[in-house]
Amino acid sequence: MSPPFRLLLVCEGNVCRSPWAEVLVRHRLRADTADGPHRFRVSSAGTHARPGQPAHPLLRVLCETDEQRAAVEQHRSRRVDVPLLREQDLVIVMERRHRLDLLDSWPEGLRRVFTIGEAEQLARTGPPTDGERRLSVHEVFSRRRSPRLGAGAADVPDPVHGSEMDFRDMGEHLRRAVGAVVPCITAVNGADHDQEDC
Repeated sequence: MSPPFRLLLVCEGNVCRSPWAEVLVRHRLRADTADGPHRFRVSSAGTHARPGQPAHPLLRVLCETDEQRAAVEQHRSRRVDVPLLREQDLVIVMERRHRLDLLDSWPEGLRRVFTIGEAEQLARTGPPTDGERRLSVHEVFSRRRSPRLGAGAADVPDPVHGSEMDFRDMGEHLRRAVGAVVPCITAVNGADHDQEDC
C-alpha cells in the first residue's frame, strides 16, 4: 500500500481559516472517497501561530454537522516549521504573503506551495489528462501554473477580528475552493469521485 497523501493548510494564526479549510477538506474527502481517511492525511498550521490556541469561537456558526463541531472544538493551533513542511505532498496557503513566508525558510518547496485561490483556478482548468494521472498533484499544479492564472487568484481575507458575516464570507470562499481542489486531488490520486470540477 502506498503512503497516504499529505496535505497541509496554512494561514497566519491557525485559528480561523486553515482550521476551517481542514474541516472542509476532511468532510469532502469522506463524501467523495470510500477510503479518504486512509489515503489522505490533512492537517493545518499557522505561520505565526501561538501553539495550543483553540479555534475562533465564530467558526461554530459555520458547522453543519456534529463531526464538524467536534473538529472545531478539538482544534489547537500549531506553528508551521520546515520539518513539518518537508513531510507534505502539497501545501495550500490562504494568502500570497503566507507563501512568501514559507518559501523564505523552505525555498525547495517552490513547486509544492500554492495559494488556495491559485489551486482552485488550476483545478478548474479541466480534468487531469492521462499523462497528469502519472504525476503527483503538486507536479500537475506546477505544470498548469501560469502568470495569467496566478494574477487573478484571490486571497482569503482573515476574519479574526471581524463579524459573524465576515466568518460566513470566509466559509463560503473556502467551500467553493475546496469544492474544486479536492476532486482534482482525488482524481490525480486515482480515487473514485465525481470529476466534474477538475
